[in-house]
Amino acid sequence: MPIPFNVQFGQDLCDVLHAELGLVCSFMDASGRIVASSARARIGQHHAIALRIMQGEMDEYCVTAAQAAHSDTMREGIGMVIQAGGQRLTCFALAGPLAVVQPLARIVRFCVTALLQVWGDESPAPPQSPPPAAPASAPADRLNELLHFASQKVEFSLARLHEAVNYIDQGLSLFDRDMRLVVWNRQFLQIIGWPTGQPCHGQPMDALLHSYMRHTGVAPQQLQPLVQRRVQRLRTGQSNAFEYTSAQGQVLAVTDRRLPDGSVVSTYTDVTERHQAENALRAAHEHAERLLAQVREHGTELSRQLGFMQQLIEAIPGPLFYKDAQARYLGCNSAFEAFIGKRSAEIIGRSPLDLSPPALAQRYMAADRELLDRPGKQIYESRVQQADGQVRDVIFHKATFTNPDGSVGGLVGVILDITERKRMEDDLRQAATFFDNSAEGVTIAQHDGTIIAVNRAFTAITGYEPAEVIGRNPRLLQSGRHDQRFYAEMWEALARHGRWQGEVWNRRKSGDIYPQWLSIVAVRAPQGPVTHYVATFSDITQQKENEERIQQLAFSDPLTGLPNRRLLLDRLEHAIAVSQRNQRHGALFFIDIDHFKGLNDTRGHYVGDLLLQQVAQRLTQCVNAGDTVARLGGDEFVVMLEGLSADALQAVAQAEAMGSRLLQALGEPYTLHGSTHHHSASMGVALFGTPQTSVEDLLRQADMAMYRAKASGRNALSFFDPQMQSALVERVALEKAMRQALEQQAFLLHYQPQVHLSGAVVGVEALLRWRQADGRMVSPAEFIPLAEDTGLILPLGRWVLETACRQLSTWAQQPRRRHLSMTVNVSARQFHHGGFVDEVLEVLEHTGADPRRLKLELTESLLVTNVEDVVVKMVALKARGVGFSLDDFGTGYSSLAYLKRLPLDRLKIDQGFVRNVLTDANDAAIARTVVALSDSLGLEVIAEGVEQAGQRDFLAQHGCHTYQGYFFSRPLAIDALEAWIADREGGGVPQGEG
Repeated sequence: MPIPFNVQFGQDLCDVLHAELGLVCSFMDASGRIVASSARARIGQHHAIALRIMQGEMDEYCVTAAQAAHSDTMREGIGMVIQAGGQRLTCFALAGPLAVVQPLARIVRFCVTALLQVWGDESPAPPQSPPPAAPASAPADRLNELLHFASQKVEFSLARLHEAVNYIDQGLSLFDRDMRLVVWNRQFLQIIGWPTGQPCHGQPMDALLHSYMRHTGVAPQQLQPLVQRRVQRLRTGQSNAFEYTSAQGQVLAVTDRRLPDGSVVSTYTDVTERHQAENALRAAHEHAERLLAQVREHGTELSRQLGFMQQLIEAIPGPLFYKDAQARYLGCNSAFEAFIGKRSAEIIGRSPLDLSPPALAQRYMAADRELLDRPGKQIYESRVQQADGQVRDVIFHKATFTNPDGSVGGLVGVILDITERKRMEDDLRQAATFFDNSAEGVTIAQHDGTIIAVNRAFTAITGYEPAEVIGRNPRLLQSGRHDQRFYAEMWEALARHGRWQGEVWNRRKSGDIYPQWLSIVAVRAPQGPVTHYVATFSDITQQKENEERIQQLAFSDPLTGLPNRRLLLDRLEHAIAVSQRNQRHGALFFIDIDHFKGLNDTRGHYVGDLLLQQVAQRLTQCVNAGDTVARLGGDEFVVMLEGLSADALQAVAQAEAMGSRLLQALGEPYTLHGSTHHHSASMGVALFGTPQTSVEDLLRQADMAMYRAKASGRNALSFFDPQMQSALVERVALEKAMRQALEQQAFLLHYQPQVHLSGAVVGVEALLRWRQADGRMVSPAEFIPLAEDTGLILPLGRWVLETACRQLSTWAQQPRRRHLSMTVNVSARQFHHGGFVDEVLEVLEHTGADPRRLKLELTESLLVTNVEDVVVKMVALKARGVGFSLDDFGTGYSSLAYLKRLPLDRLKIDQGFVRNVLTDANDAAIARTVVALSDSLGLEVIAEGVEQAGQRDFLAQHGCHTYQGYFFSRPLAIDALEAWIADREGGGVPQGEG
């Protein structure tokens, strides 16, 4: 139970000390508040230093005179704690000269502590009220009584304390300031070996230490220096703390503490066992340090080896892994991380079941289980998919490892990518297969030319078996047709470039000499020298024969055997040069068979070919040996005469005579496939020699003369003249102007309405027009044929189609026009062009026009050739909604077989029949037939060229209800057409007044 501090007792003590000694003293509680003081005015104030003492920061605090002189709050004196039973009870402060109050304060603390301890032992309650106040004349008596009472109690307490100290296992001693023993315990006397019964009180420290020397057998000269140093330090106010080991091995821990009054308290502790334990511990520690050093050294070595092994594992280019006995990954290298697509931290501790697709994982686990159950090695190939998705061929090399006890610890595996090796094996296998089955002969020779291998083709070409040539030099194959220079140049090229190829004549085993195409390649070792030569060759006998045949075909017509256009141009150029040099004329005949197309179409190409062959024979028989007969193509032939007279008139007469002979020969009857046919020819003639004429001009002149002969009635001969040249110049100028107009988009479309019997406009036909810069309109009959001949019809046709489709797209946005259809004429050349279908579909998509409103108008001439191609293209466009109309039906070689196969929508009655339908019974019959045929085939029918009401009525009477022609309207520009339709819808244009 804590001992309470009696405040009244403290106040009385303060009053006694003040009255007896004139000193100011105070007591403070745990909060630093003054609870008793000789200066009563200070009671209740807080003392900052006292608070720090009560909080345990210090036990006492001294203020010197110098410190007090520099402070407004502190006075010279001392403050100290008073505690009992381990509890800080109060703080006592005494102000005055430090040399006076310091020992007095310690006496007061001793007395108060003793009294508190006595009160605590006797357990009486301290007086609750102060004793009766003593008269002022007797404060000293009260202090003496207090001290006497405290002294008696202290002597009793000291006796009990001394008895308790004897039972402490440490030696204790108290020396006064003269170093004489005043207090001790039995343990101290035993340690120093003091004789039993001999008094020790008052003995000096030197005597006691010498007793210890005798007791322990230590020579004085050994211990004397230590004793002198110990006593000297204490006399100078210093403490000692040291250990001493006797000869018997006893270790004493000695502590000397100098008390404030100059006395010395010493303790002697036997720490022998502790030292022994410490020594044992130290020895064990040193042993442990040595073991630890060994472990560290071993660990360093292991770490070095582990680092080496890790570097070794990482240095392995292929994926490497190792697993425990349960097939769980223990580690891997970075190549395996890349292979599986995961970091090692994601792999370690997991099995293939956690990382791979199920099917693949089961296969891996089965292989691992088999190896772990039957320790050893395991090698197998497999196809795997890497993390990047590539499928590779690999080979697994696995082996088990054991624990120190011999049990299976797990397995280690390396994955080798053998994709390239397998590819190389396949390549080698293919190369071997190619080598043995190549159509070309192959010879492999050493650097000195000795043959070491040949393939089967070598035997097939040369006739030599491998055993007959291996080990021999290729010289045995030489034919003797090449000299030494040829072979020297071959070897020089091999040395310089490492390869050579060319044509060589060699000899077979049979002795036959044959041409071969030979390629030789030098094979070099990595260091550079040539180790082998590989020669491949093929028999080019057939090839050379084919070349001769090709040469012949290149310059001759395969049907007739005559020179073709290529050879003719070459001979004609040579003939013109010779004619100019010799100043003699020559003549060029351009011959075209009359009505050949009709024969071809009615009797077939086979019969037409027979006619052409007979024409070639007759022309060849008519000319001299030095003249040339050539076929340009189709039914066109050319005859070139050289060496005519230098006089122009005589040359014309000679040419006319030859022309008459040719016409007569060609006019004779032909027997074709068992029947007789009569054909004539039209010829144009152009003279050459002077002035200078080019080959192209000469052919063009003869061609123009031939067309003039046809125009004059056929079966005629016509010479070229200047008027024909003028027409040629005009044609060239028109072609140039037409190209410029196409680039400048100077063409335009006019639209001719198509009208139903009811008067409603159902569509229009787009017609191409050309207005030149001077305002003159060029007739379509003039520029359309030229466009066909020059190929300009293709870009022109594309422009017409795009313009018409854009107009359809515009009308689609107008409710009163969206029903109109657009008819666009397509030429045969345009339709037969390879990209025609794609072009039409592209234009429709680009312009946004409705394919169902577009009708492509074809002519019968388009159906004459390659009808299968026509049907395929029409079906393709028909499937996308495009309609088709057949123009000029009945004017050509109409065939109902063609008609029923074509996916047509409409037939158009040609204006040639419509024009005379009221006056010509044949035309009327044809018109009625076309209408009836259309009705039976389910096709629409429209008549063009309707110019009179009677024509319309006749057609309507026989079932044709749609028309176009001048009776309704001429072709109009788009603005005029829009106005015409608007007026007609408003009733402004009477029917028949277009």
